[in-house]
Amino acid sequence: MARESPLDLTFIINTSKIDQNDFFELAGAKVSQWRSLVVETRFWEAALMHLQTHKPPRLETLHLTGCHRPDVEDEIVSSGGGPLKDIWSTTARVHRASLHLSNLKSLHLSGIPSITVTEIIAILQQSSDLELLRLDSLEGAVMPTEPTGGLPNLAFHSPIQLPFLIKLHLSDLSFPFLNFLLSTLAFSQLRTLNIICHVDEQSSIRSGICRLNPTLFPATSDAQTYKVTLATWCYYSISIGGLCIIVTFPDRLSMDQFDETFTWLGDRLGVTLAEIPLHLVLNDCNPELSYLEWFTHRTNVTNLTLSANAFFGSGLEDIIPFLGKQTPSPSSAWLLPQLEVFKTNLVHPQSKDQIADMIQRRQSVRPASLIGLPVAWPKRFCEIWLADGGREYPAPQVNEDFLLKVVRAAEGADVYWEGKKWVGSNNLFSENVREIYT
Repeated sequence: MARESPLDLTFIINTSKIDQNDFFELAGAKVSQWRSLVVETRFWEAALMHLQTHKPPRLETLHLTGCHRPDVEDEIVSSGGGPLKDIWSTTARVHRASLHLSNLKSLHLSGIPSITVTEIIAILQQSSDLELLRLDSLEGAVMPTEPTGGLPNLAFHSPIQLPFLIKLHLSDLSFPFLNFLLSTLAFSQLRTLNIICHVDEQSSIRSGICRLNPTLFPATSDAQTYKVTLATWCYYSISIGGLCIIVTFPDRLSMDQFDETFTWLGDRLGVTLAEIPLHLVLNDCNPELSYLEWFTHRTNVTNLTLSANAFFGSGLEDIIPFLGKQTPSPSSAWLLPQLEVFKTNLVHPQSKDQIADMIQRRQSVRPASLIGLPVAWPKRFCEIWLADGGREYPAPQVNEDFLLKVVRAAEGADVYWEGKKWVGSNNLFSENVREIYT
């Protein structure tokens, strides 16, 4: 290795074979060569000391991650150090006055309880070259209750110019601060916006998102498909193009809230969601039949994933028979008639016959015999992805009789087991094509 070649250093406490102090004692001798430093540990003293004392002149990337220590106030100080391009901190505050932030391209601040709104805004105002910004769980970033509140920088709401920002992630922030950021950040090239908020904040957050309409329109208007996830652990997400909104609930999932958000998004973004193919994911979710009827009448579901954690159990398999027959509702419709791709990890002894029977019923419908009938009859499956989902440990066993039954029912649709295409008993699987839940 050349004497002055750049050094990329990584220390992860759980896998390192050397003590942290010994690591930094050895690395400190070559601090002038540091280009990147990635540290994952609970104890930052050695890393922070070298940053403050030796001031690595060529350091571009700094990642300090690990568990927060509520009794310790850590801060990244490196007066005279190198022009940082990438900072990721989950514990230590960023001492902006001592760091060169004008070249910063990526900033990720997470779980830093003492960082304030004033500090975050000052950092962003110095970092106009940012391309990626992620702010997570910053409980100290609370907007003032008084008009001034000792924060003169907020009094006039001057836009924070981030002309090169392409990805923004805002999660678990106080709502006033979240809405302030959405209303104040100015960018023209944003391609990805991820927002995670709580249900009581959902309606209010719209004012901030509305202001972003001109920016988000290019990121969503060309979307060829989109994805909706409903989960038992009280959240739903809507992902379309570069926009992803995740709304969490204190208890049971509310379809009324989902309907409101869904309708609002389509109207505001100028996207006809009912015409775009939808990938619907039910993840450990026990939906009422009315949920699937809602998606049947309001969307165009072409891809359905039913996924459950075997260790917690799920009643999700109870809906499988309803996919293979007309509903008992007055409309007597087939659920999700545009469905072409079916994926599930609910394969176990109690559900195998239900799955095979549902596939056989949908595949046996012949369009030629349905002319003139008012009911929307189901399309035929093109792909069927099946997996065990962890009920058979350590490894799921291939059930050849079941797969042969599915193949016969599928009538030409591609059938996959555990991510591999089933091609018959003589040559059980083709190569691993792709993961079942991509």
